[in-house]
Amino acid sequence: MILSWLAFFAAQTSFRWRYRTAYNLLIQLNDIFSRMAHPFLKPFRRFLRRFDTAGIDWSPLLLWLCILLLRALVEGIWGFILFR
Repeated sequence: MILSWLAFFAAQTSFRWRYRTAYNLLIQLNDIFSRMAHPFLKPFRRFLRRFDTAGIDWSPLLLWLCILLLRALVEGIWGFILFR
């Protein structure tokens, strides 16, 4: 998420022309991470399409919360199994 913000702001400033190789690297990294995250974000984006979110993409936040909940659930089950 932060990398996409950096790429956006770098495209809006003179960074794009002054540091061309760094900008191209930033764009390539952003593309790689976007392609890696897209399959995980797709269900959340499909779900959020029903709601008016004023153009804000909340899918990364929802994915992060689901990962945290899943992690807590796995740790709880694992702790229950080990300390039984």
